[in-house]
Amino acid sequence: MENFKKKLKKEIFIAFIISIIMSISSATLIVLDILRIFRPVGSLGVIVGGLGAGIALMVITIIYSQTIKNEDALKELYIRETDER
Repeated sequence: MENFKKKLKKEIFIAFIISIIMSISSATLIVLDILRIFRPVGSLGVIVGGLGAGIALMVITIIYSQTIKNEDALKELYIRETDER
């Protein structure tokens, strides 16, 4: 169970970093577009979608980090992840 917990912490950390990078880069492009400093090629909707995906990934990461603190939820997640039936 400890190995699973360490693996989960590592995955949470990586997902959190990716979500921060996605959110910051998308928000930066949106602000630059609003200020007319830089006009990204393509649709602004795609960039807003990237911002939404970054925020969604951050929320999922927070939920999983709460799972680590709850032993019963951690056991349930472990069974769901490792059950081969």
